[in-house]
Amino acid sequence: MKNNAFFDKVKDYFQSSITELKTDKSYQKKFILVSCIEFVLLAFTIVLDLCLKEYLYDFWVKNGSTSYTVIKGFLDITYTQNTGAAFGSFSNGTLALTIVTTIVIVIILGFLLIAKRRDMWLRLSLVFIAGGGIGNLVDRIGLGYVRDFFEFTFTTKWGIFNIADCFVSVGAVMLVGYLVYLIVKDAVAIKKQKDAKDKENGNLNQGNAENSLANDIVEDTLKEENSTETEEEIADLNQSEEE
Repeated sequence: MKNNAFFDKVKDYFQSSITELKTDKSYQKKFILVSCIEFVLLAFTIVLDLCLKEYLYDFWVKNGSTSYTVIKGFLDITYTQNTGAAFGSFSNGTLALTIVTTIVIVIILGFLLIAKRRDMWLRLSLVFIAGGGIGNLVDRIGLGYVRDFFEFTFTTKWGIFNIADCFVSVGAVMLVGYLVYLIVKDAVAIKKQKDAKDKENGNLNQGNAENSLANDIVEDTLKEENSTETEEEIADLNQSEEE
């Protein structure tokens, strides 16, 4: 039941996106503009990565060198053939990574194509992830491995990486940041609703207390008036008996 509810929400979301695109002319203009910008960024990410790989390979590897110091003690260019994932992780997993990467990229591109042109931080992070993923996917499909060049020499934790890895990492950080923002935003909204409800209940209880106090005062006043009238009646009756 929960899975059906989730898929129903996803279906409704995309249907509303398509409906808005068909009916809202202002949204149509925004749709075209945002789509063009995202396409340019996606193409730029892919072209930059592939061109830089080709340039570095031609400049160093074809000339018989596989290592070059850019900043001594900080950054080297070291050519390596990576059969794993970003920064040299999951080595010898080319086929599995190719399949997984293809599926992820298709999902991301499908979302970017159909989803509403809102939440630009989310969309930008997905563009970076897709662009970097496609850049490395081209290498995996065409060569059977990914060409990595950049190596931080002050640490061994990062491994050797390329520009595509950088785009994927930046996009992932942006995506996590956006999700944290949504969680905090929802938590704040829920707290505000709870505070407003508590305040409303408090005002209601205060109003009830004030009404109860007013009723008690009225009752006490009536009792005093009745008591006074009774005393006056008794006094009149005693006076009549004396006469």
